[in-house]
Amino acid sequence: MKELLITLLFLVPFVTFSNIWEKAKGPFEYTTTYSIFSFNDELFLTSLSDGEVTYKQHDDEWIKLDTGFFSDKGLVHVFNQKDNVIFTSTDTGIYLSYDYGDSWKHYDILMGNTRYEFVTIVDETIYLQANQYFSLHKLEKGSDTLEKVYTDNSKVDSIFADKFLVKDNYMFAADPQEHFDLLNKVGKLYISKDNGKTWKLSETMKEQIRSMMFYEETLLVFTQDDELYKSIDYGETWTTDTSVHIQASHLLIYKDLIFAVWNTLNVSSDGGESWGQLNDGIDRPGYKGLIISNGNLYFLTQNRLVYRFDYDRKYWNRISPMTDDVYQKTLIEERDTLFSTGSFTINYSNDKGESWDIYSESLYSYNSKTDKLYIRDSIIVAVNQWSRSFYISSDFGKTWRYENLGISDLEGWINQILVMGNRILLTSSKYGNFYSKDAGMTWNEYDDEVLKKDVFITSYVRLSDSEIILYSYEGLYLTNDNGLTWEYEKASEELKAHSNSMREGNNLYSKYSNNVFYKSTDLGRTWIDLEVKVDSTLNIIKFIFYNDYLILIASSDVYISNNLGKDWNRLEFSNIGPDGKAVNFRDGIIKDEYLILASSYGNWRAMLSDLGIKVKSSVESEIERNYLYTYPPYPNPAKSEVKMLFYWDINLPMTIDDINIYDITGKKIDAADKISLVKQESHYGNLIWDCSTVQPGIYLINIKHGTEEKAVKVVVE
Repeated sequence: MKELLITLLFLVPFVTFSNIWEKAKGPFEYTTTYSIFSFNDELFLTSLSDGEVTYKQHDDEWIKLDTGFFSDKGLVHVFNQKDNVIFTSTDTGIYLSYDYGDSWKHYDILMGNTRYEFVTIVDETIYLQANQYFSLHKLEKGSDTLEKVYTDNSKVDSIFADKFLVKDNYMFAADPQEHFDLLNKVGKLYISKDNGKTWKLSETMKEQIRSMMFYEETLLVFTQDDELYKSIDYGETWTTDTSVHIQASHLLIYKDLIFAVWNTLNVSSDGGESWGQLNDGIDRPGYKGLIISNGNLYFLTQNRLVYRFDYDRKYWNRISPMTDDVYQKTLIEERDTLFSTGSFTINYSNDKGESWDIYSESLYSYNSKTDKLYIRDSIIVAVNQWSRSFYISSDFGKTWRYENLGISDLEGWINQILVMGNRILLTSSKYGNFYSKDAGMTWNEYDDEVLKKDVFITSYVRLSDSEIILYSYEGLYLTNDNGLTWEYEKASEELKAHSNSMREGNNLYSKYSNNVFYKSTDLGRTWIDLEVKVDSTLNIIKFIFYNDYLILIASSDVYISNNLGKDWNRLEFSNIGPDGKAVNFRDGIIKDEYLILASSYGNWRAMLSDLGIKVKSSVESEIERNYLYTYPPYPNPAKSEVKMLFYWDINLPMTIDDINIYDITGKKIDAADKISLVKQESHYGNLIWDCSTVQPGIYLINIKHGTEEKAVKVVVE
């Protein structure tokens, strides 16, 4: 009866209000853009990331539309405007306007919500084709009837047109291949010389046309075979430029440049005579949209990011709107900085989780959600959400490499990753353990004399910069030199350290799947059952022992006990996400006086005092150390100048006042006017020392930063 009563007390706890929770500003990611369009010469986009909303750009900022025509239309599939006439296909139907969008008419007759292959407006007549299996149609102003376009008055042969072009009185309708016959390699080009009244099949152009446009008086056509054809007589005769082989699904003229776009951005500044690539600034240039709005050129890439072209610099600047309505999964603290993952990037916070910034934009080039994160010095490893592959950086996240060790398993197989200087250990229960000695550039199966390849590592604890304990079902593996050598210690009882274990001082805590908690006071060698009373069916995402409190983070609530589960407070969280669904928690961490939670809708935090938790005093807390990492100086030996790249704590300033030079005897060298610091970002840069005036010998560059201090040896010849 006593056991039943304790369980009931847990199930019917004291409930507090949710206003103690504060949503953080961030973590951020760029919205996944579905489409971009220019409406009355203003740039709009519809987003897939945060509820299929529409944004409008204003003064280099993005504004979510709460009112206006596009505020409730969902995704915009097609938008085309010519002067006062506008056609758009949206999630809620087809709409037309003949007065610049002041008034709209909803059309149900236009094949439902079909996403049209193309739409072209000629005067006030709209030409459109739904997809490759629907032929070309037109809609006259004032009509409610779609008219099929035929080659002649017999109305026998209708025209298929995946590409459509208008010039003067001419119209060109290109059908890349015979429809319903995908093996046919012959394309069709229909030409009208009288504004679409009559059409004729071209006898001189039978290539499969991928894109076409007029540049001045020359008709340019790119084919499925990546060849460029030109005509100066409106398609009567053609010449072929055999030197050009470009994949181009879309053509556009911007100022004096012709853009030919598909998987790359090709550009010509001489009317199509010569071509080169112009992808600077873009991670993945695959084409989804290219438009001109208010004199600017915008590009929507294959991975759904928006860029604006800087014509003077010939550079693409990313301008996608940001959202913090994003899924987060993992929280860690490293270098006295919080890191959060779970979406398409890594975010960091140095203000106790109140606000977040993107840590590494270059990770966007892989466009894959991240989960687990491992950081040590300059090396960062981000495992993807399915634990099948990972991304590794050896330069603090400036550049990344994709890696899966050649394993193409559709199931998750990565267990733990341990970074030990340039050495990285990857453990896998399915494929054994792997090892890299060069910061992830090359990998081999791990087979040390003590630590074998097939040992299943369940968890690990880092005790110092060089001391690490690995836990396995067979026992404990210890290293005092960052993995160069290992010692084995057989477990005296069943090992209970798992990936969900946590360490506090010399104590190790672990939770089994049936919500039974264990504690070890000797770092995992022996264990005791804490007899914590928790309903075995409660879905516990994370548990934290802090200052004699046990905090359980469930999927939607937080439970707190100060007497190891005899009594519980349940902190109800009643906020909902933008999609109307409840917010689900995925991870949690304590940073100073805050409990910070990662969720399906950004990150949240609450003060420990508001949760009824006593905050550790400064004496109880570990002494905070500041981050400082130096690369080897170069050249070394040096003759006249030596440079050294180094990284410092993002929370503290760094100046040349913190840098001094000493000779080998410890005598300080007067070098104040010989030292310069060239910052590349707020937390790293190059130290430059003009050593041309000192005598040959050994010198030490000494850097003090907060509580950290580094001495780097330099030889001057």
